[in-house]
Amino acid sequence: MNEPAIESVLSTRGSMRLYGFTQTHERLIVECHQDGLRRFIHFVLVERISAPVSWNTKSPTVERHGDRLHYRDDGVEIVCAEMMANDRPN
Repeated sequence: MNEPAIESVLSTRGSMRLYGFTQTHERLIVECHQDGLRRFIHFVLVERISAPVSWNTKSPTVERHGDRLHYRDDGVEIVCAEMMANDRPN
């Protein structure tokens, strides 16, 4: 688990939009805009996605259940094995 990435995700308040994903949905990339900054969250080995194309964060949470991470934020849910955050989409 990438603890700095999770802290980064939880501290994000702003607009989020689906940026891209692999055909098999093994990797999902979400673009985040906050206070004029742009960064990307990579969800790796995605098992389940329930998210609109874009949303404004309200109070995101990340919980570990076994070997999976569950990201939730006001109806948005992404279940994956790992999360990473950086300032590049690749």
